[in-house]
Amino acid sequence: MRSSKIRSYIVLSCFLLLLISLPVSVVSRWKGAVASLASPLQAIGETSLENKQSEIAILEQENRALREELQQLQEQFFQENWVGKQIERLKELRTRDVEDSYWKEFFARRAKQLAMRLEGQLLGIPAKVIFREPSFWNSHIWINVGSADNDALGFTVVGKNSVIVVRNQLIGVVEEVTQHRSRVRLITDTQLVPAVRAIRGEQNHRRFLEFANQLLEMLYVRRGLYGTPIEEKQAIDVIEKLISSTSMAWGDHYLAKGELSGSSTALWRSKRLVLQGKGFNYDFADEEGPARELRSGGILGGPASQSISLLLPGDLLVTSGLDGVFPPGLEVAMVTKVGLLREGASTYDLEAIPGLSDLDDLKEVWVFPPMPQ
Repeated sequence: MRSSKIRSYIVLSCFLLLLISLPVSVVSRWKGAVASLASPLQAIGETSLENKQSEIAILEQENRALREELQQLQEQFFQENWVGKQIERLKELRTRDVEDSYWKEFFARRAKQLAMRLEGQLLGIPAKVIFREPSFWNSHIWINVGSADNDALGFTVVGKNSVIVVRNQLIGVVEEVTQHRSRVRLITDTQLVPAVRAIRGEQNHRRFLEFANQLLEMLYVRRGLYGTPIEEKQAIDVIEKLISSTSMAWGDHYLAKGELSGSSTALWRSKRLVLQGKGFNYDFADEEGPARELRSGGILGGPASQSISLLLPGDLLVTSGLDGVFPPGLEVAMVTKVGLLREGASTYDLEAIPGLSDLDDLKEVWVFPPMPQ
């Protein structure tokens, strides 16, 4: 047994010595022969791997395109659903039966403003966000519509000062138009300063109900969002109960007017988007009501019983139309903090958050034609 092992080692050693002593030309011929035999197998393996990788890449691309198309269809569904509800709202405003002349004129103004915004929606066109520079994340986006779309439509929709919205939420304004794309300045940029005013009452409640109903619709559309059907049903039941138990206010108070802008020029994306409001007061009467005292909110020269705070956290800020760029009534932000009134000051400052919470993840927007000058 031991001698057979020794013989095996001797044979192996002799074979290795033989290989080492072979001429280089012989070894090269052997290598070439082995390589020629192995290369077809290697080529087959590489081709198979490349084909699989190519198929995976194609499937991933198709999957990504389908997800984007689904998201676009969902946004268009929500947009069309919202427009349908606003048309019903317009009919309701026009037929609301009130005897008081103030409220009759009030609802007539609301109907006129809503009709103006609906006209913008019907004349407007959808657009996709195609680019967003990281270094100017809170300032600009690029969308995939331009002057070529105006040529196709036969009238101007995409132009300087075209208004950009998502449903009734103001997003920004077009400031540069090329043939196939346009640059939009966002409301979170310090250079965009829309004129706004605070409102309190029916529209706040209506906005809350719209968001709650939208969330409910998304839960119905995106089944399987929760881990189990029981958790999904519990979430739907809670939202439905919240909607049914929310009492609707009647009418709105249109209060302090001022200006709103982005909070900083800092580069890159911010963790929290805060808008800064300046110059808010109600010093001059307008079609919405009489002038009011800054501190008490009382009507100048009127009874104290008619006092109302000019600004409160939770107030909705909507465009007033005084800047000549944005139509009145577009929702912009919600007040989160009202600054203390300094000694001798004639206006309030405030902080607010944008009405659209996912500004960082914009994919689809709507383009209104610019307002006539």
